[in-house]
Amino acid sequence: MPIFTRLLTTEQYGEFTVYQSWYSIINVIVTFNLSGNLILNGMSKYENRRNEFISSIQTLSSCITICFFIAYLIFHNFFNHIFGLSTLFMVTMFAQMLFEPAYLFWSQRQRYEYKYKGLVIVTLITSSLGPIIGVIAVLSTQYKAEARVISFAIVQICAGLIFYIIQSIRGKTFFNKEFWRFALSFSIPLIPHYLSQIVLGQSDRIMIDKMIGASEAAIYGVSYNLAAVITLFVNAINNSFVPTLYESLKSKKCENIKKVAAFLAIFMAGLICVFMLFGPEILTIFVAPEYIKAKWIFPPVAASMFFTFIYVFYVNVEFYFEKTNYVMFVSVLGAVVNIILDPIMIYGIGPCPEMGVKGAAYATVIGQVASAVLLLIFHMKLNREFGHGPKYMKPNAGVIKEIYAIGLPAIIAQALMSIMVYVMNLILKFNPSAQTAYGLFYKVQQFVLFLAFGLRDAITPIIAFAYGMRSKKRIQDGIKYGLIYTIVLMILGITITEIFPGAFATLFNAGQSREYFIEAMRIISVSFLFAGINIAYQGIYQALNGGIESLVISLLRQLIIILPLAGIFSMFVRNGQMGISLIWWSFPITEIISCLAGYVFLKRIRKNKVDVLN
Repeated sequence: MPIFTRLLTTEQYGEFTVYQSWYSIINVIVTFNLSGNLILNGMSKYENRRNEFISSIQTLSSCITICFFIAYLIFHNFFNHIFGLSTLFMVTMFAQMLFEPAYLFWSQRQRYEYKYKGLVIVTLITSSLGPIIGVIAVLSTQYKAEARVISFAIVQICAGLIFYIIQSIRGKTFFNKEFWRFALSFSIPLIPHYLSQIVLGQSDRIMIDKMIGASEAAIYGVSYNLAAVITLFVNAINNSFVPTLYESLKSKKCENIKKVAAFLAIFMAGLICVFMLFGPEILTIFVAPEYIKAKWIFPPVAASMFFTFIYVFYVNVEFYFEKTNYVMFVSVLGAVVNIILDPIMIYGIGPCPEMGVKGAAYATVIGQVASAVLLLIFHMKLNREFGHGPKYMKPNAGVIKEIYAIGLPAIIAQALMSIMVYVMNLILKFNPSAQTAYGLFYKVQQFVLFLAFGLRDAITPIIAFAYGMRSKKRIQDGIKYGLIYTIVLMILGITITEIFPGAFATLFNAGQSREYFIEAMRIISVSFLFAGINIAYQGIYQALNGGIESLVISLLRQLIIILPLAGIFSMFVRNGQMGISLIWWSFPITEIISCLAGYVFLKRIRKNKVDVLN
């Protein structure tokens, strides 16, 4: 996002984000969303025939997609007009829908079988190749929107094709009447549910594009892309929790579910509050000035994610009890509410004031609230074995204490980031060019470290659930592979920033601060490796109830070491004894010392909380 918002105009970025929205909607119809909950249910139902099941279902998905593609070719002018997309975009879309499900089938199976090693490796490869190929493609042509769309799709197509071949060879089953009947009977009734959920999340951008223009759709899309970090967290928790949820429901241990659900709900509420507080600031760092209006849209978009989390939890329960009709009704209602409110709140129809693109964000919140509340009501009426009423809603002091022990240090850590940036700017005030260079480099730094933050948010719930299950091996694997993958990502980030500092200086328009910027990049980027490890440490600590250790690392990295050290170094610089580069060296020194302290903490936590497990 930080790079593409600078390489693309708002209109070009808007075309890309609208393509993504239409893809999400059309994909549900064209593929019957066979890569969704069907795979999880199929893994359970056909436990000893999983290879055959996957192979057969991906053939079914291909057949359905090809039929729709033929229909498109016959009536392509009509569909191009309806969707407002070119033939190139539509053909690219169908190619992506033909092969991407195979990759999603494989991913779902890995999560179901707790095989996260290969999943994380493949995810890292695809998530890294996507932006790299995208940048190369955009810089190589004047048709930048088209280049971004095709580069986005080609990674998914290639990954899908590889797994399509692998799963076909393993399963050796292209048609199985039983599998196909089960898949169609399960998926077709749920299409309205899946479609309405996608519409609830994606229709805003399409309607903004039609009503206001692609530029405004781009601004809305930027805010949504940042909020997608929360979505990743929601999905990670959900994917990790579903097997435990189903097992508890099967054994009728509903009390366990309620305790975990309360913990997760409060945890997510705290996380989203942090995002709402600091998201606008993050946006100002990451995006080009043309997209700065997105910071006013982000808070309601982020708030809607909490109700998405609540909704997804109860959907899992209703799926288990096969009460899908209620889920479908609620999903459709939420989507309808959103679609009706979009023009009302965007244009200001009736008593509602005109809010423009912000109105679409608030319409989404209301739609999500309607879905979550209504599904909760259905759940309370239909699933009485859970126990409902005020006495079951009494706060659990132990759970709340545990949440704050984990969440409060994370909130403080976010605040420390802002304090560090502010104080560093004061330290560099004596040299405006160096001050500007640091501000620009901070954007590059956050872009690289964002990869570490994303990986941390992915591994934290995995390790946490393994710790809750008292699985020593899974905890150890989570720690080991989490650190390995973080190191790989950070080495990649260091390599790119060390090789192409001049390109980044041009991209961020460093101007008179160019030399300072390049110098800062070459020195500070060395710290990425240790910074990434420290971020991974913090996620591991939080998963193992080590909130204090996580806070200490944040204090060391962003306050206790870095600021006094930079202040002392600045005195030598102001006296003319050393150059500005001395101040830049305070970053690697800080991260190395913090990393050593983090290793000591990790060793102690593993000894006291992991090694004692069976």
